Amino acid sequence: MNTLLLNTLCLTLLVLLSSTGCTPAPGPLRVAVAANFRNTFDTLAQRYLAETSLRVEVAYAATGILYAQIINGAPFDVFLAADRLRPERLETLGTGVPGSRVTYAFGQLVLWVPGADHALGEGWLRSYRGRLAIANPELAPYGVAARAVLALINPQLLERGLVLGASVTQATHYVASGGVPAGLLAFPVLRDRPSNELWRIPENRYPAIEQQAIAIAGPRQRAARAFIDFLTSDTARREITAAGYRVPERVPERVSERERMSGL
Repeated sequence: MNTLLLNTLCLTLLVLLSSTGCTPAPGPLRVAVAANFRNTFDTLAQRYLAETSLRVEVAYAATGILYAQIINGAPFDVFLAADRLRPERLETLGTGVPGSRVTYAFGQLVLWVPGADHALGEGWLRSYRGRLAIANPELAPYGVAARAVLALINPQLLERGLVLGASVTQATHYVASGGVPAGLLAFPVLRDRPSNELWRIPENRYPAIEQQAIAIAGPRQRAARAFIDFLTSDTARREITAAGYRVPERVPERVSERERMSGL
């Protein structure tokens, strides 16, 4: 075998290796998700896997905790917050991909009193003097909403009686375990509870809980944008609505990242 033929074969082998075995397969998409959205996101991740064969690796925590992790370099590809403030900040900082930020849901606040034997409502909350669980307003948007409701209806509870959870999920656990008699919490998490135990707070009593998502700048940002397109698809919107959230009105049609990727 002459030298020219040998060099040609070696070059061909190197090209084949570089395009197959030597290039690692992309790993799962890493998504940071606000704690209130856990059950719904688990369902969405399974649907995404079924549609695309792409796995999602997820971390759940309070929005403020996840935001702090992201700006300190945690390797996430997508952030699903329970507010719009922190995704906006990430976009301004350049940590979030410009133009990728979307509203995927509007949360709703509920008063939960397990075992309540009489109708709940504003009058009950106004006269309540016991302990009340809410998410920490410094970390969780549902805590911000709960604080606004109490400032309007029962300011005394802001001075004493509050039990703060690091997330709305933890605050819910305080009530579910019997440690705290009542809580101002996320309605989607509790929608299956008996109706006599719940009072859905009118949405004009607190700032809108506008939950936004954003792709994080990095090598996976194209796949991240494709996932955000899925998050605003009809399939995802139906799941989100069924879980007890409101979804925003449809935005004008545009060519999605998923469509661009499929056309390659």
